[in-house]
Amino acid sequence: MQDNKKGKHKKQENKKVRNVVLKNADSFKRKEYKYMVPSNLIDVVIPDLLMHLDYDEFSKNGFYPIWSIYFDTYDLQMYSSKMAGLMHRRKLRIRTYQQSPDEDEPVFMEVKEKNGSRIYKKRFPLTLDKLDQFLKEKRLDDIDDPAYTDWRYALIKDCVKPQFLNFYRRLAFESDKYPGLRVTIDRDISYAPTNSIDFKTPLKKAYWSDRNSVIEIKFDEYVPLFIVEMIRRYSLTTIPISKYADSVISNFFLNTT
Repeated sequence: MQDNKKGKHKKQENKKVRNVVLKNADSFKRKEYKYMVPSNLIDVVIPDLLMHLDYDEFSKNGFYPIWSIYFDTYDLQMYSSKMAGLMHRRKLRIRTYQQSPDEDEPVFMEVKEKNGSRIYKKRFPLTLDKLDQFLKEKRLDDIDDPAYTDWRYALIKDCVKPQFLNFYRRLAFESDKYPGLRVTIDRDISYAPTNSIDFKTPLKKAYWSDRNSVIEIKFDEYVPLFIVEMIRRYSLTTIPISKYADSVISNFFLNTT
């Protein structure tokens, strides 16, 4: 009985988080730097960040889960554009913060584009029944949103389909003192090839996930000095990490278990 109460409370908390996400984050543009960090260093980095930043409202109870289903063409053109290092590229994904969303809970249709060092992200929410209708019919009459237009174009012209499910746990930091700055730590990055909208597909660890976590520093125009000092202190080096691309590599080239 106690476990059932805990499970119900956890689901209510997750639903509250998703409602806040739905309200506050429809689109943005920013710069971001990514660093792969040995996981045993994360417990040292967190106190450093908390000297200047606070946990965001999603992270007050610790790392929170994220599931994303990435869409791509039959020949994985979006993956190839990443590996070729093209200056302009994009990703299409369906994101949820709950492995089994209720009928009235939204998942998020996201378009993430990179142009040079700038990141542009757009998204709109759909319930699962609306998502199923959209993927089958390639249209919804009651939505007027730039991200919807991008998704519809990709479904019709590029014939994108579900390719990979990604999962990871995230801890995020921000502060009113530093508007536009957001620091995230992602761990337990896992993946599975998929051809459907199923967030329960059994997962495998990405090839570097057992030993490493990912720190992302996201900002509008400038990075505060304490971030620069932290990067120097721990000798962090930016690398072009892509959870989607590394899932493809893990699955087709490394065959991780």
